[in-house]
Amino acid sequence: MSDRKPKASKTSISTAASPGYPAIRHRRNRKAHWSRRMVAEHTLSPADFIWPIFVLEGSAKREPVASMPGVERLSIDQVVEAAHEAAKLGIPVCNTPDYGTSEVADHDPDIPGATA
Repeated sequence: MSDRKPKASKTSISTAASPGYPAIRHRRNRKAHWSRRMVAEHTLSPADFIWPIFVLEGSAKREPVASMPGVERLSIDQVVEAAHEAAKLGIPVCNTPDYGTSEVADHDPDIPGATA
């Protein structure tokens, strides 16, 4: 018999580990950069955003939205410029919430709150 103690393995299981947590964490699935990006938890880039654009009738008009500081309603020509700016910033989607114009909303029975 030998008095030598067995060598500790790099993958030895700690007795302090909680029973539900794995003692060995295999990392072979995250060797490639694309897979590390895919499973990253807290990354945010312009590609994750959607730029809401509120459309205003007419041309060359900008009207501030009182309830949303820094947000404006834009006329169609301004919307085109805003879409180009979004593309330059890397924002892939512009959304125009479909509320309808005031003339349509006042008379369309399918729009909630319309007075037909």
